[in-house]
Amino acid sequence: GHSMRRCIPLLLVLLSSAVFAQATVNGPATAKAGGQVEVTVAGSKNPRDFVTIVEKGAREGEYGGYEYVTKPGAYKLIAPPKAGDYEIRLCAADSPYPTLARRALRIDAVEATVTAPDQVAAGAKFSVQWTGPNNARDYIAIGNATRPYIGYEYTSRGSPVQLIAPDEPGAYEVRYFLGAGDVMIGKRPSTVGSVSASITAPQTAPAGS
Repeated sequence: GHSMRRCIPLLLVLLSSAVFAQATVNGPATAKAGGQVEVTVAGSKNPRDFVTIVEKGAREGEYGGYEYVTKPGAYKLIAPPKAGDYEIRLCAADSPYPTLARRALRIDAVEATVTAPDQVAAGAKFSVQWTGPNNARDYIAIGNATRPYIGYEYTSRGSPVQLIAPDEPGAYEVRYFLGAGDVMIGKRPSTVGSVSASITAPQTAPAGS
């Protein structure tokens, strides 16, 4: 009887320790594509455990961009650029990186607009007005069918931004790109025209005139 009474409190202590030791991860239910996602972690025991965002149903051990959990607290991740259902996962440090805790996350699509001249001279500087999410590394670029961007400027400079037209005349687009994954979410066509000059003079003229 006495030994049983001693075992029960010890068992309760062990169970309580197991509950409090369980790792947790918390974060928002929704986030914007390419935006910042703040997650809070508790109960992680290894400073090389990490938090990441993966598609819902991703296999165990899969991970995207990540942050090591060096101590309990808040960490910032970048949301994937594609809308859909995802999970925030806290993964163990060692391969195969089993999931210690998870939280559902829905990523919503974002849009952007760009306003630029219909035609610009080759090599000329021109102004682009834009609206969009303005995430940390989003950028405005000019590109064509073969090159996503030729010249660019970060949206952190504000609207408008100044771009320089390519030297090669042709059909181009001014584009808004998410810094996350270089995904284009807005565009406008713009033609780059050649710069030309001409001289007109009489075929003959008196000497010295």
